[in-house]
Amino acid sequence: MSAMVEYKFENKNSKVRHKCDHCGKILSNKRNLNNHVNGVHLKLRKFICDDCGHSFVTKQCLNNHVMNVHQRIKNYSCAACGKVYGQKGTLKRHITAVHEKIKDYKCEECGKSFSYKCELNRHTATVHENIKDHVCGECGKSFGKKQNLMKHIDTVHLELKEHMCEDCGKSFGQKSNLHRHISLVHKKNKDHRCEECDKSYGQKSILMRHIDSVHLKLKNYECEECGKFFGYKSDLIKHISTVHLELKEHKCRECGQSFAHTSHLTRHIDAIHLKSKDHECEECGKFFSDKSYLTKHIDTVHLELKEHMCEECGKSFGDKSNLRRHIAVAHEKIKEHKCGECGKFFSNKSYLMTHIDTVHLELKEHKCEECGRSFGHKNNLMRHIDSVHLKLKNHECNECGRSFIKKIELHTHIATIHEKIKDYQCGECEKFFGYKSNLMKHIDLVHLKLKEHKCVECQKSFSTKSILNKHISSVHE
Repeated sequence: MSAMVEYKFENKNSKVRHKCDHCGKILSNKRNLNNHVNGVHLKLRKFICDDCGHSFVTKQCLNNHVMNVHQRIKNYSCAACGKVYGQKGTLKRHITAVHEKIKDYKCEECGKSFSYKCELNRHTATVHENIKDHVCGECGKSFGKKQNLMKHIDTVHLELKEHMCEDCGKSFGQKSNLHRHISLVHKKNKDHRCEECDKSYGQKSILMRHIDSVHLKLKNYECEECGKFFGYKSDLIKHISTVHLELKEHKCRECGQSFAHTSHLTRHIDAIHLKSKDHECEECGKFFSDKSYLTKHIDTVHLELKEHMCEECGKSFGDKSNLRRHIAVAHEKIKEHKCGECGKFFSNKSYLMTHIDTVHLELKEHKCEECGRSFGHKNNLMRHIDSVHLKLKNHECNECGRSFIKKIELHTHIATIHEKIKDYQCGECEKFFGYKSNLMKHIDLVHLKLKEHKCVECQKSFSTKSILNKHISSVHE
């Protein structure tokens, strides 16, 4: 065979060595060279496992596979951590990599170190040369290693999750993911701390991602559709799938609503169907279904952290998504969501759904126990109780001492009354108003001469309800 060239080296044993013509690797005997060429370069795998169909270069490799995987014979135990292995060589690799932490093979591209040359070669091929030869027949996703492809098929397509957490019952497709879950969720291990902001993480990779995206502002992946940049390729892929392709593959079995990510589906089930709100705010006693919601609530409501400022008007927001929504609605006047019933446009899909539910379907499930009035949303009911029944007005104007129920009402009051800002102009007479509602009233009363409030006693009509009430009290009472 042309790939087998004999070399005699000057060593103490004077043994003959055999060099592979394909890659230059030196092997101790002809049989090993033959197996190497057949398996690595010619891809010849004659020995097939009867249990799972995996193929191997040598019969010894097949026997080792059967013992380790199917018969689960593991006679070699690590003295340091007690982990058991089926082969002595695997145990040695484990000790070298995990306990001795010997990593002699360094990647020249990124500086990452590895315990074995094969790991370095695999890293170079998959990460830097982007070689991913193992393609999933179900979804077309490519992988650098066959074992990663098999894991992908088992967990994503076959949905095999054999590793269950004894604390909460959650199942995982891989044992490593179970260990990571226990460490982060139940043991609360967060050993990787950011020196910039003191934030801690359970994994070094997540810390590095945090540093790159938050502190170094590295965003190298650009979306060709909209030009948006992302710090990680996975975030770009998620963005394309959810925003441009509008893929929502994770469907709720209870109500049929679909989500782009499994985490969003899980959060939806916990909050909407299981009604589980385990995260309590120690400041105000409010409960949340997700820890991230609680953290966001504390930051914005109690600590009043609003780090995202609008460059147009200087208004600050606690959440970047709220800033983007503000810019789209207030400054860019973007309203893409149209109501099919009345043609009204909304800037946000959730606002449109709220409008349809309350106005057209007249769904008002939240009833006030004091007066019986119903509301489409719980927050509207709470606002009604605070203002009408409890008479709570916590937002006081420093100029005139007048109090308001909502902070936005205070801001509007200051802008229109004290700062004399009037942005709403009448197209008929060019008069300006501080409130849009006042402009609409003006148009109805002055220009359209609308009188929609009729007296039941004498059938006389009035332009406003307050004038009608005055009429009733003075004339009929």
